[in-house]
Amino acid sequence: MRILQLFCGSLLVLNMAGCANKTTPVENSTATPTASSTSTATDSTGKATGFMALQETIGSTKKAVEAGKLDAAKTEFAKFEDSWKTVEDGVKSKSGETYRAIEDGVKSVESGIDSKQGKTALLASLQKLSQSIDRASK
Repeated sequence: MRILQLFCGSLLVLNMAGCANKTTPVENSTATPTASSTSTATDSTGKATGFMALQETIGSTKKAVEAGKLDAAKTEFAKFEDSWKTVEDGVKSKSGETYRAIEDGVKSVESGIDSKQGKTALLASLQKLSQSIDRASK
C-alpha cells in the first residue's frame, strides 16, 4: 500500500510540474484587446494609442475650439478615426450602447465643426464624447 501511495504521489508531482511549464501559443489569437491593455498603450515612437489617443485627440480639439480655430479643430478631430479603428470592434462587442454613443458623438462633433456651431455647443459635444470614451475604456 505504501508503494502505491508513493507512486501516485510521484505521478501527481510530475503532472503538476508539467502543467507549470506548459505555455499556450497565441500566435493566431483572435482576441480583442481589452480596454485596460489599450487605454495606456503607446506605439514604438512613444505616441499614445487606443483610448488614450482618443482622449488626447478630444483634448486637442477642445483647445482649438476654445481658441475659436475651427479649421484647426477639424484637422485635430480628423485624427480621431485612426485611433478609433484600433478599439472600435472591442467596444462594439462589449457594449452596443456605448459604441452607438461614441459613433453619435463623433457625428455630432463633426457636424458641429462643419456647420461652425457655437463654442459652447461644440465643447458640450466633445465633453459628452469624452465621457463615452471613458465608459468604453473601463
